Amino acid sequence: MSWWALLALYCGAMFGQLTLSAVFGYQQTAPDLLLAVAITAGLLRGPLPGALWGGALGFGADIIAGRLIGLTAVALALTAAIAGLLARRVFRENLLVLSAIALLLGTASSAFYGAGAWMLGVRFDVIRSLTVVGVPVGLYSALLVPILYALAYKRLRLRERAED
Repeated sequence: MSWWALLALYCGAMFGQLTLSAVFGYQQTAPDLLLAVAITAGLLRGPLPGALWGGALGFGADIIAGRLIGLTAVALALTAAIAGLLARRVFRENLLVLSAIALLLGTASSAFYGAGAWMLGVRFDVIRSLTVVGVPVGLYSALLVPILYALAYKRLRLRERAED
């Protein structure tokens, strides 16, 4: 993929996340498009490219949000790397399996972020935050990742056929 296409994908994901955050009000759990893109990158390309995408998207989100700079980058990079490792072991063409992976990883990403925030001195009720934020983010991811995966997989297959 060309650098321009990667830049357009990055900017599109950031713009989409900002739009979703604006649509959902303050103190409402919004779908995490950046998480869905990072998980999809990990599933399609493996742990290292997934971690790079997750880190880049997370760092961009941290810069825009302006709080706990780097924590979202670490959480998304870790989540995408795990997705890449899981992709080696599961049947990726089954969208229900991808939904289950996205549900677990979406919830885990919130747990990673929460653990990092706790270590940095931000105190909160962990169980309540996982049920109020983690599970809805996981459910949103379970809906978004199969769609993004199917679109990206189809695009990659068309490009591979064109190269042959």
